[in-house]
Amino acid sequence: MIKVKISEMVEILTKISKSLEDVDIDEIEIDFDYYWELSPEFSHNLNLDIPADLTEENFIVGQISEDIEFLRNVIKGENLPVLYSLVWLGNILKAVGGSMRAGSRAGSEQID
Repeated sequence: MIKVKISEMVEILTKISKSLEDVDIDEIEIDFDYYWELSPEFSHNLNLDIPADLTEENFIVGQISEDIEFLRNVIKGENLPVLYSLVWLGNILKAVGGSMRAGSRAGSEQID
């Protein structure tokens, strides 16, 4: 089992956010909205016989704009900050990281 400290997650998100602000990046454009996600019972099972064990039913279609909307509602106090909010945040962070890696201004630069 791997343990992750909440304080470490907060610290790294704060440092990354500050580094982006320091180079005048206050918004990142994501050029897609929908994404595929492997259902939870399969996403961490590395003993699968691929492709025999995976079918269309094992994939979920996610939507970045919906994930952002859920989290904005948490900010507004309209949704509770439930643990699943971390999943929505993770989807957004993956999309942002992928967009930056794919060619935005800070994608290949180290941010201090």
